[in-house]
Amino acid sequence: MLRSIFTFTILVITGSTFPVVQETSIAVTCASNLAIPVEVSGACYYPSGNTCPTIAQKLTDDKDDGRSRGLVVQNKDIVSHTYFVYKNNCDCMPVKYITIPGNDMRFVSFSAGFQGRMTRGTESANLNGKYHLLGTWVEFSWDTDGTGWADVSLIKGCDGAVDMVALDENGAKTGFSDNVLSNAPTGSYKQKAGSGAVVIMETESRTDPAIVNKASRDWLAGKLGYAKAYIDDYHGHQDICSVNGRFHINFYKGRH
Repeated sequence: MLRSIFTFTILVITGSTFPVVQETSIAVTCASNLAIPVEVSGACYYPSGNTCPTIAQKLTDDKDDGRSRGLVVQNKDIVSHTYFVYKNNCDCMPVKYITIPGNDMRFVSFSAGFQGRMTRGTESANLNGKYHLLGTWVEFSWDTDGTGWADVSLIKGCDGAVDMVALDENGAKTGFSDNVLSNAPTGSYKQKAGSGAVVIMETESRTDPAIVNKASRDWLAGKLGYAKAYIDDYHGHQDICSVNGRFHINFYKGRH
């Protein structure tokens, strides 16, 4: 159950193993004649002995024999984009990242026991040593026996559609292909700190999930319902399982 990944992060924020974060101030700019806030982005400070990466590995394409544990990632846009993999509780530097040409796909392998997420982004922002949380999260983990779990979460915002299917005999599906970025109500948008891309803002406070941003939450729930993705921490369980640990993920045109 991947909902617990997000919830656990919130619950242990004061624990000794969670990084202490120094925030920068929130900037405000003008877009479409409305004041749209910019996401908070700051440095992470990890305790000694942590296993968070300090340098991200740039991938081209992991070898896929059709049986290996991992993600077949497809860029459904017509231009190339870069996608970043983060380990849980290590928000300031991705473990690895990959650029995929338009209408093409690549395989990304993972070891048993890995827990983390993949997001859209840019090298200039996501490799600058600060945390960038705003956007659609594809969350995933693997049990020690190789069984995979995955979901799509919009709790940290939405920068575009993602759907996925388990590549086992059951073929479970989750996610969405709907365009939900346009015409959202006032109070639903936020700009990415690195690129300035205007996306749907997070549905819950970064530090307190009890504080709900009703504008973005209600917009996403009205467009998608609660069955296709995690929109908040209070409606259902949208995880899927893959017995062989393999998933196919489609990233549709979004805002990086």
